[in-house]
Amino acid sequence: MIWYRHWLDLRSRILVAAVVAMLIHFAYPLAVHGATSWFRESGKLASEVVGAQALLAAMGPERLIVWATYVQFSIVSTSLAVMVMGGSTLKMSSPWGATYSVDEFSGSLPVSRSHLEITRFAAAFAAISAIAFTMCLLNMLEMLALGHPVPWISMLRSTLTATLLMLPLLAAFAFIFLHPWALFFISVGPIVAVGWAWPVLRNLLFDPDRSAATSLFTVPLTVALLAATCWFIRRREI
Repeated sequence: MIWYRHWLDLRSRILVAAVVAMLIHFAYPLAVHGATSWFRESGKLASEVVGAQALLAAMGPERLIVWATYVQFSIVSTSLAVMVMGGSTLKMSSPWGATYSVDEFSGSLPVSRSHLEITRFAAAFAAISAIAFTMCLLNMLEMLALGHPVPWISMLRSTLTATLLMLPLLAAFAFIFLHPWALFFISVGPIVAVGWAWPVLRNLLFDPDRSAATSLFTVPLTVALLAATCWFIRRREI
């Protein structure tokens, strides 16, 4: 019952996240074509994928461009999905007096707010993962249809790593929404993500071994953030 209620609460957000991801990934074949053409004409990688230069000899230019371009699109679409899906189940007041809530259906269940928060987080992460892997499979099929070599394992591995790296961000959203200045943090967050976090994440994913090792630390960090969220909920006796 609780999962169905979460679906009712999140369905509009899931739809928005899926539509945004599809719009972003529709441009993926064009980006691959442009980067491939540039490499053939100049013998150099495009600036967007030059960070993956170390893997050029092992993967070959065609496969490398397909994979490295996908990494960038995956980061953008997954990050936006987290921003759309992120948020607490709690009804909060903003600094400007407005109230907002995302627990219209699940909020009436006879369960603790901590339990509601954890299950909402799990439902949101499942939706984000489903969107990310669906986009990955669609991009693979597009590349096959266009005759490009498809690095299946690399693309799937990058998708898994990207979703794991988004775990703490999703958990951070749950905690931030407990604060009355949540809307301010949400407004500043995208600016920080574009200016600093996105380039760092892109360079990290261009190094598969390092990104896989880093993703292992996301689980304990996420658990810590969720524990802090539940502690804060109980402290406020919500």
